[in-house]
Amino acid sequence: FHNSSTLHHSPHSLFTSHLFCEADLLLSFPLFIPPPTCEMPPATTSSSSASNPSAVANSSASTKNATSPSSGSSSSTTTTTDQSNPIWIHAWDDALANTCAPRQCIAFCDINGSSDYKLCMAQSLTYPVMRFASAASSSSSAPHSNGAHDQHKLRIFRGTGLLHEIPLLEEPVALKSYYMDYKAPRVPLLAIASGSNVFLLKNLQPFYQFRLPEMEINAQEMEIWNDLRENKLDVLKAVNELKELKDKDLMLTKRSLEFLSLDNGTGSLEQREDLQQFVDERRNFPLKQTSVITCMEVLKKDKDEDDSVGCLVLGTEDNQVLVLDQSASRVLKTFRVPATPVSMSMSGKLDVDYRIIVSCRNGNVYTIKNDQISGIVIELESQPTDLVTIDKTILIGTMSNTIHCYHARSGKKQYSIYLPCAIKDMEVLDMRGSRNAKCLIVALENNELRVYTGKQLTNLIKTPDRVAGMRFGTYGSETNTLALTFANGALSFKFVARTAKLEGKSQTGPPEEQNTPLNLPKRTKLYIEQTKREKEYAVEMHRIFQRDLCKLRLTTAKAYVKILTDGQGPLSYSSGSTLRLNAQVQGLGPLYKIRLAIQNSGQRAMHGIPILMQYNQGLYTIERPLMTLPALVPNIPYKFTVDVKHNNPEEGLSEPINIFVCSPGSSIPIITAVVEMPLAGEI
Repeated sequence: FHNSSTLHHSPHSLFTSHLFCEADLLLSFPLFIPPPTCEMPPATTSSSSASNPSAVANSSASTKNATSPSSGSSSSTTTTTDQSNPIWIHAWDDALANTCAPRQCIAFCDINGSSDYKLCMAQSLTYPVMRFASAASSSSSAPHSNGAHDQHKLRIFRGTGLLHEIPLLEEPVALKSYYMDYKAPRVPLLAIASGSNVFLLKNLQPFYQFRLPEMEINAQEMEIWNDLRENKLDVLKAVNELKELKDKDLMLTKRSLEFLSLDNGTGSLEQREDLQQFVDERRNFPLKQTSVITCMEVLKKDKDEDDSVGCLVLGTEDNQVLVLDQSASRVLKTFRVPATPVSMSMSGKLDVDYRIIVSCRNGNVYTIKNDQISGIVIELESQPTDLVTIDKTILIGTMSNTIHCYHARSGKKQYSIYLPCAIKDMEVLDMRGSRNAKCLIVALENNELRVYTGKQLTNLIKTPDRVAGMRFGTYGSETNTLALTFANGALSFKFVARTAKLEGKSQTGPPEEQNTPLNLPKRTKLYIEQTKREKEYAVEMHRIFQRDLCKLRLTTAKAYVKILTDGQGPLSYSSGSTLRLNAQVQGLGPLYKIRLAIQNSGQRAMHGIPILMQYNQGLYTIERPLMTLPALVPNIPYKFTVDVKHNNPEEGLSEPINIFVCSPGSSIPIITAVVEMPLAGEI
């Protein structure tokens, strides 16, 4: 294999000038071990050992019950189907396959160009869904095992058996199959994304290696490490400068982050020695930073056919989406999205019109259309788990057990499907042959496998265990095949029946659920009954309401007049005159001043009006509790000041003082004012 960063040949001589012998391939490509020349014996099967699975499908009616992998019995399983609309034909399964991989690491590939499609799986025992990983890991520690080689494998299945098994040294991220050119014979490439590399195989032999380009390093960080290399900068000062760059939200290299992790903030001699040792060990190595691949898909280049030329699209950890050329030797286009992409889906053709749907870790879905990032952003209420596209719609599964459907162009939400439990995997059922149909296959946590046509549930079956990954495509000579891997390591194949009804029912008008009565709570039923009663007796209820409202207004007016005539308010209309009284208290205590403002708003003058103050004589002292006003001329305000003394301020007590403006010829006060006295402060 040859790194793309050191490639300087023209595209015409790319695959003719890089021919090496078998020894050179082994030295330049340590990730893979060449497969054996002879075929391995097939795994234990449930029926015939024929290589064509379509022949096995005819005898699948006599399958046996499932057994655990440790029992060593037959590996067949029994799957129940929906008798009202049977879709799946059980072809073959192997409970002892000991294989498990997500959908991103499963692909159907015509490896030799013989139209005999095989199942390729990039398996890793570190995949958390695998329940048999601990047993497999313990077996890999045996003396005859290859250690890390047994942790990650590329497994090729043909018919009902295992064809090849190639050990891998690194954990695979994605596995894709595509064609590089239109030259005969048509042999596809098998691309395996792992870490920062994409390894390409042709005829199961190492063919080419693409490595992600190095990331751009900040100039200030580069200067700091150059000074450390030349001993121009102290290690503790370098730590502080790197922390300042980190506080500015600048992306630091892995070396800088490891260097900062050694700092404990003490500045001791031991810490200085550790930092200096870290610098000395890396003094002669250049500062580099390479990203990691998170997802990979294939975008068709000029034709929308199965055997047309494609281009790899990579999502990286540094929020980039890279589009490679058809030979995967250089980057054609680079896009930067706001967050790290976790899954992608392609539609269209690169040379005509294309869309790249990207699901990111921030819970949003972005669209890249014709070299531009669209302004339409789909914001989800929870993190997405999977993403597929069917025609012009985007189907997104979320962690809230919901599948949302959006229009690909406008980004408008069309419908939602609410599921009873968590979503494990999603795949598109693209039926080919005499009939064409596209449906959505959903695997759930409760071992259910559902098929949706639009938002209608078309079929539901139970699987023997929780699905870890599935892929729909061509296997052998059967066009419509579904491969399933389970958490217990089992492998299963199902075909789509020729008589399967995958077309959704055309429905016009309101949905059928609208005619089904709802089980309403008692409060809701009572509210609906009251609403009906109000509609029936609307006129009578309105008349009663108006009558009660008039009575309420009359009662309020009478009470207000009584307050004014009894002298209990700040305004009085007695004796043919109108008086207004305003009283304010000033001071913090124990000495206060009460300022009175009285005004005659009537037409006649008033004479000999007494003002009386009622208070607690044990608590307050007032020199003039009674005073008489000689005359009140209309429309002229009169102001008076009353001195009040608190007798016991240390007790912290206060009581209101009532001020009465009386009438000489009546015992009922004209106006009454209540002054709330504050607590007295000590002098």
